[in-house]
Amino acid sequence: MIMVVKVYGPFYASPKRVLVCLVEKEIEFETSPIDLFKGENKDLNSSNCSPLDKFLSFKMGITLYMIRSLITKLPGIARNHKTIEERGLVEQWLEVEASNYHPPLDNLVIQILFAPELGLPSDPKIIQESEEKLAKVLDVYEERLSKSKYLAVRMVVKVYGAAYASPKRVLVCLVEKEVDFETIPIDLFKGEHKHPEFLKLQPFGTVPLIQDGDYTLYESRAIIRYYAEKYKSQGTALLGKTIEDRGLVEQWLEVEAHNFHPPLNNLVLHILFASALGFPSDPKVIQESEEKLGKVLDIYEERLSKSKYLAGDFFSLADLSHLPFTQYMVTLLGKEYLIKDRKHVSAWWNDISNRPSWKKVYGSVDASPQRVLACLVEKEIDFEIIPIDLFKGEHKDPEFLKLQPFGQVPVIQDGDYTLYESRAIMRYYAEKFKSQGTELLGKTIEERGLVEQWLEVEAQRFHPPVYKLVVHILLASALGFRSDPKIIQESEAKLGKVLDIYEERLSKSKYFAGDFFSLADLSHLPFSQHLVSDLGKEHMIRDRKHVSAWWDDISDRPSWKKVLQLGDQYNSSVVLAP
Repeated sequence: MIMVVKVYGPFYASPKRVLVCLVEKEIEFETSPIDLFKGENKDLNSSNCSPLDKFLSFKMGITLYMIRSLITKLPGIARNHKTIEERGLVEQWLEVEASNYHPPLDNLVIQILFAPELGLPSDPKIIQESEEKLAKVLDVYEERLSKSKYLAVRMVVKVYGAAYASPKRVLVCLVEKEVDFETIPIDLFKGEHKHPEFLKLQPFGTVPLIQDGDYTLYESRAIIRYYAEKYKSQGTALLGKTIEDRGLVEQWLEVEAHNFHPPLNNLVLHILFASALGFPSDPKVIQESEEKLGKVLDIYEERLSKSKYLAGDFFSLADLSHLPFTQYMVTLLGKEYLIKDRKHVSAWWNDISNRPSWKKVYGSVDASPQRVLACLVEKEIDFEIIPIDLFKGEHKDPEFLKLQPFGQVPVIQDGDYTLYESRAIMRYYAEKFKSQGTELLGKTIEERGLVEQWLEVEAQRFHPPVYKLVVHILLASALGFRSDPKIIQESEAKLGKVLDIYEERLSKSKYFAGDFFSLADLSHLPFSQHLVSDLGKEHMIRDRKHVSAWWDDISDRPSWKKVLQLGDQYNSSVVLAP
């Protein structure tokens, strides 16, 4: 027979802590009121109340009293904690509440609310002193809650500049070590890495940078070493098990940093970013760098003919550190043959690039759900996200196909209402919540017509060539086919013509449909982000003055920053809005 918890007390403020806890833990209880003004709290025999005359006690086989004992000590009552560190933080802030927050507030309650009821004079001095003490406590709370959503939440690692290659080393390491993190976008092309506030954290103005509580660290390889050591017994053992293993990990990390990375970085700069950075690409540097890289990979081929991974038969930081720039090599640079022509290097790359951690960080390039997220944020609509892993084929699961028969994302469920196709979803919410948040459809029927016109232009003219670039530059290798240079060239030419028309339009109005931000602008965000961040085609934006100003404006909107901050793990998802 299951005992029902009996809660005794006058159900004022303090006892309600326990009632809320019981409700949160879905525990049945019954209440037995105790009238303090009648002195029932003194009648121990009849009420089984606390012998200390506190406001509350309860029974569940045993009798417990003292409020915080009830909510922290009884098995099954306390909230779940995943680690001893989390439990420690809960206990810390419970003590703060009991010792710092509660006393001055309790004084205010007694002096302001209950003194008149009890026929006692209220003391203005106590009220003033208590309010001052409480304010100081709340200042501490303000500081704490600027860093975490709740008091006892562990400080989540903040990773700055996650969109770029080097920071992705850090993200993969954190995923492998099962460490929670959040990303803070830093736009290098807008010079955000040179802002004074960022330079206080990273005086050289480069990414990545991490903040772990009060601890700040930069340089990607230093960061991954730090987390591999700090969480040595958690997640993947990235340093090996012996001191000899560790030595080999460090050796190949140095090889990656000093032999592999420099020529590959030269290729990235001269092939992808020369135009965006304002210098001419140098064919001689490209040729020399490719030759140097080939010699390095010959040594890798020899090493990997003897062991599965660089430091031995275990995946380590040495392998992990190669992931971001090797991904550039096989997708953006068109140099995949440097990998594929070497049997053991090719097998190694296929292995490490298929790790769940890299897939999570590199993510899906299906950016369509991001349109929906940006729209929901602009319209101030609460939502939750259900990740759908396209790499695992979750979009083909029977349950998902019931929602979306074509097996594509995004899908939304709004109560009993299900809808798919990102632009249809945006239109739905922009209309449903027309008077809430940003006005995304315009104020007149004429403005609405222009919004619809430019939405169609985005869908029919802008999106197709950008999507082909994404597929042939980013996805070809992952999808098992060769990138087609002719398609890339033709798509870039088509896109250039579209952007020329955009330049003309945006010379006459700030946004596509007029002088207001609308769905027509919002819909461009996800794939334009690919264009400037992933495809090495930012020059197509920057070479057009008005398009460039428009992009700087819309990509700087808080809604888009929030979507980017959600991270790559949400690029493929079902969005549920209440």
